[in-house]
Amino acid sequence: MKKFILGFILGSLIFGATAALAEEALQVKLNPFPILINGIKSDVEGYNINGFTFLKLADFKKTGLKVAFNETEKQIEIESMSLYEKQQAEAEKTMDIKSLNPQEQYVKKNVEKTSDGLPIVYIDGGQYIPMISINSKLHKLKTDDYYYHVEILKNGTVDATINIYKKNAKMNEIHKAEVEKYAKGLISELKSYREIEEENTTLIAKNIPFETYTDSEGCTHYYVPYNYYNQNIFPYIR
Repeated sequence: MKKFILGFILGSLIFGATAALAEEALQVKLNPFPILINGIKSDVEGYNINGFTFLKLADFKKTGLKVAFNETEKQIEIESMSLYEKQQAEAEKTMDIKSLNPQEQYVKKNVEKTSDGLPIVYIDGGQYIPMISINSKLHKLKTDDYYYHVEILKNGTVDATINIYKKNAKMNEIHKAEVEKYAKGLISELKSYREIEEENTTLIAKNIPFETYTDSEGCTHYYVPYNYYNQNIFPYIR
């Protein structure tokens, strides 16, 4: 290793790191060398940029440092962690994620992920996907031509029904064109908006199985079995 800089990868800071880096094109490679912390090989990832090694800011915690962004002062602050904080950080690394309730698992960063990046949580030994994560992915897939709609019919927590639909995003245009055709006498019968909507909607998944967890604030969270998601939802939205 030619040089080592205890740095972090943060767009604007990379480009302004040194004058030498600014003058030549950035050549970014994964760091080929192991990183040891107190003599122990770590899972910290590094990047070699033009011969300099950079570390992620988020990985500083693994080295025993506390990192925070001061929003008021617009500055990054790095401090030594107390013994308690170090013990907590170490405990998180060895924590049995399955021992937590599903919502606690969901907010952890070290949970397992599906092939498309959704978090996997465990409920009574079974693998589940948080419905909120599925809904978020569906929302991101929206285009000018279609969108996905998640319908949760609550007849009580246990009796709720969850369905997923793929809908035409141009419903208003389609309905307007239908009304114009009727006004011009091109069609003898005007379909209702509901009828047109049904014709332009595809049912992706109906009566989706789920488990629930109610948090301390009384909010109910839904979790879909991983195998069901993988077989009945993922193929339609990947």
